[in-house]
Parts: sequence; C-alpha cells; structure tokens
Amino acid sequence: MVWLYTERVSTERQALLGSVQDFCSIAKRIYKEMEITCFRVILGREGDVKDCRRPEFALRVDKDPFDLFFNSPHGYRGQYRKGEDQGDKANADLISLVLKKLLHHAEDNPTEPSMSPEELGRSLEPEHAKIWIKEQEDKIQLPEAPGKLIVDLEVEPWLGTAKQYVATPDNYPDPNRERNAVAGVRAPEGTVLEVKGAFLDDDGQVKVAASKTNRGEQIRLYGYTGFKPRDDK
Repeated sequence: MVWLYTERVSTERQALLGSVQDFCSIAKRIYKEMEITCFRVILGREGDVKDCRRPEFALRVDKDPFDLFFNSPHGYRGQYRKGEDQGDKANADLISLVLKKLLHHAEDNPTEPSMSPEELGRSLEPEHAKIWIKEQEDKIQLPEAPGKLIVDLEVEPWLGTAKQYVATPDNYPDPNRERNAVAGVRAPEGTVLEVKGAFLDDDGQVKVAASKTNRGEQIRLYGYTGFKPRDDK
C-alpha cells in the first residue's frame, strides 16, 4: 500500500507518522491521554432520524496522537483504505477501549435532553458508535480553481478522484460523494476527536441517517466522509 506525503507535510511529521506499525498502538495512546471535554445529547433534525436522540463526546488529545490517528498509514483512514471491514474493526476496537470512560463521564454529567444508562449503552455499542475528527478544526475549503487543489497525501484512489472532481465537478451524478476526496488528500492537524453514538428512536431502536449508510465506503474510496466546506450554506 503506497502512502506518500507531499512537501507540505514536514519531515518531522512524516517521521512521526511512520513511527507506528499498527492501529492498536495509536488506540492505546488515545485511551491513555484523552480528556473528555464535552458531552451532550442531540436530536436528529430530518429524515429517518428526526427527533431521535444520540450522545456526542469531544475527546481532547495532544496533536501527535491526533496526527497518528488521522494521517498515519496505519491510522483510522489507513485501515479503511485497506478495506471497509478492517476500518470498521478499527473503529469498533477504539470505541470498545474508551467506552467505560464515556459512560462514566455521561453518568457524572447529566444533560438535557437526556438518555438513560441503558440507552447510552445501546447507542454506544462498538458496532454503532463512530469516531472521527472534529470537522470544525479541519479548515478545508473547496479549491477556487482546478490548479488550486491542495495535496498533503499522495494516496490513491483519493488523489485521482480529487483531481478529476476539481477539473469536472459537474460530471458526477452525486458530486457530494466525490468531493470528499478534496478533503481526503489533506492531512489536517488538530487536537479534538469526536465520538458519536447511534441515533435511537423512542422505542430504543437504532436509526441510521441515509447519508451515513455508506460511510465506510466513502472513507475507503475518498479518504473522507461528510465533507462540508465552510462556505456551504
């Protein structure tokens, strides 16, 4: 698997990102160093998840474990690039590792709207909950012109798709999918990861938003999912 960086990624960062050989090491570091800085329960706003509830947590980590998690070839996106099953396993393994900390924090910090301990446990089951970076930190925009594509990662098929999308954005039946590759070839730095549980309806049943049914496929093909440029209305 070829995973290359451009000169935009410093040699120091590249050395760090190549210093781990498995996702387990990254997950353990996140577990050891993380600080839960936010917990809330939100309501779904539309579609199948309208008025359903899910918990969200913000985990603050140092910039190095954040970088390893998101931008290392053995990190989260690297696992999905190898295959959706492998990516889903990495996601579930990390959720399993941090789950008790999340549940204890929720118990100690009740919020409104609320979820019972049983509902929280159901929503945060490793096969349902997801972890990702805090997207407000990524500061990634759509390029102003084809030649303005900013590339940190020379990883295929993400790079090829990003170049094609920027050149001909209207040639895709669902350009919102392919434009994820514009963010996929970036290596953003940050300090906040987010864990989001599954939406539950009033009967406690898991509901999945239509836009998230192919999340793993999007990460595998484009290196990113749910990319919403800051200039979107």
